[in-house]
Amino acid sequence: MRKTAYLLLLAACLARARAVPGRDWDKAGALHNLRDRWNTTSAAMADHVTGTFRVWWSCGTPDGICYGTGTQSGWQYVNEPLIAGFGAALGICDLQDPTAIYFNGSYYLYASGIPAGTPGCPGLGNSGNEHASVYGFISSDGNSWSILNNGNPVIKISSDPKCYTCYTGHGNWTPSAIVMQSGRLIRVYYSQNTNGMEPPDGIYAMDSLDGTNFFSPRVILGQGQWEPVVKKVGITGDYPLVMTYVAGSPAWPWTATANGPDDTKWITGNGGKPVRLFPPSTFVSLEGDESGRLIDTKGAYFTGAAGGEIHVWWSSGLPAALYRGLAETARYFGF
Repeated sequence: MRKTAYLLLLAACLARARAVPGRDWDKAGALHNLRDRWNTTSAAMADHVTGTFRVWWSCGTPDGICYGTGTQSGWQYVNEPLIAGFGAALGICDLQDPTAIYFNGSYYLYASGIPAGTPGCPGLGNSGNEHASVYGFISSDGNSWSILNNGNPVIKISSDPKCYTCYTGHGNWTPSAIVMQSGRLIRVYYSQNTNGMEPPDGIYAMDSLDGTNFFSPRVILGQGQWEPVVKKVGITGDYPLVMTYVAGSPAWPWTATANGPDDTKWITGNGGKPVRLFPPSTFVSLEGDESGRLIDTKGAYFTGAAGGEIHVWWSSGLPAALYRGLAETARYFGF
């Protein structure tokens, strides 16, 4: 699902590639799952609850979610793949695009997937018409997960999966979760692509008080803008928010800031230009803490105007590997 987007040949270098620290580098100095072909769409967390640096990412084949932990002195894979092994038993194919947060004493992971046996599953010739939905999982340790909502999606197009012909498109994918309102709720930003059906395409958000039941869907950015990664800024409070996302044809990564209190109003960063990476990619992910709060390269929160540098993650190559690089905060975000 959507793998060709990660192989677009983009030029220039505005973020300096830096390998993930540790002993499991490949020859290019990037993190990948040695047994699988695809390693994309990562979610990195500096977990203050346990003092662990965690990363979940899309991996395959078959598609699934891998997991690793890291320290300054080393890196290790903990489980590869983490969820693909039982995805089929849960009735899900093409499970990927993880995002994770810590909420009310548990870890919550959200990922996009397709109901097994439906026409959108890989191998059936329906690329671009997958009808994906967002599934939720819960864990006490960030490694062993149980599916939420009795195995049903927590965010989905109302007609899926019973009406495959109701629209043409990806459905809902690339969720990005943060904890809002002083721990009261989870907010998930996500992509929607439903050609021929209302509501329109773009980036959406929904809230949940329990991690399972989501409400108040609303458009964050409109047509032709997808794959958000959203983080909060500061020590406390919900705003400012920063976001990376994908837009344009050909697709490029972009950055934006919402200074609040409305997360439907964003100011584009990088002087109104897209972000160009080397090695090339479209999807860019930001590092945050367990609640989805942005951190700098030293793991500290931002307490004033944007400054210094942050780590960003992306994937590139064939086979695809994950890369970690540096970005100038003030160049990309306006808080």
